[in-house]
Amino acid sequence: MTTAADGLAAMKLVLSAPVDVVVTDEIMPNLSGHEFCRFIRNSPSLAHLPIVLLSALERKDQTGEHANAFLPKPVSSDSLIECIEKLVKDSRERVKVKGEK
Repeated sequence: MTTAADGLAAMKLVLSAPVDVVVTDEIMPNLSGHEFCRFIRNSPSLAHLPIVLLSALERKDQTGEHANAFLPKPVSSDSLIECIEKLVKDSRERVKVKGEK
């Protein structure tokens, strides 16, 4: 697991290292979680990545327009792990199905 101190560092990280899943906070310095998610979805080489958005803010649209999952903070480690495992599994199954076509 690799972490970034802020949104810009996270952007640099996903561009320079292999990533299986992104877990981001909604509120970060320099680049918000929503802006970071939008960047990932608009990048052809990254758009496939599963994204978990964490937030202490209440939202009507829980996943936003770019995240695969939303978890309200505080989030338990068990809930986060379960969510990540499901998203990675679903992502791998989509890649497998695409490869069979």
